[in-house]
Amino acid sequence: MKESLIGLYNVLIPGINSIPKVFGKNFIKERYYLHFFISLILTILSVRLLVVYAHFNDLPSAVKILIGWMGAYLVNFFREWWYGVKGNKFDFLDVHAGAYGGIIGTIIYIMFL
Repeated sequence: MKESLIGLYNVLIPGINSIPKVFGKNFIKERYYLHFFISLILTILSVRLLVVYAHFNDLPSAVKILIGWMGAYLVNFFREWWYGVKGNKFDFLDVHAGAYGGIIGTIIYIMFL
């Protein structure tokens, strides 16, 4: 049990610690805003499709947010991985910026749409 909690801690802390880095002074310069806003828009559209076709409204809000985060994280991770294979630098901050967009996009959908 202790090992699984330590593993969870090691996964969550880098994501939480990246918030000031992503939304700091380099938000525009490093183009984190593109990952954030594109993921936000795509997550809102994806959640809409899940509501229409997969009865997504039956789930608790926390699960919806987790699914929105996970989808945006995976899409951005594979995008960064693909560009890394092609020779570009892999940057986890890009992945985290997209994941934050997924969280905010899901929250916006839950609250306003």
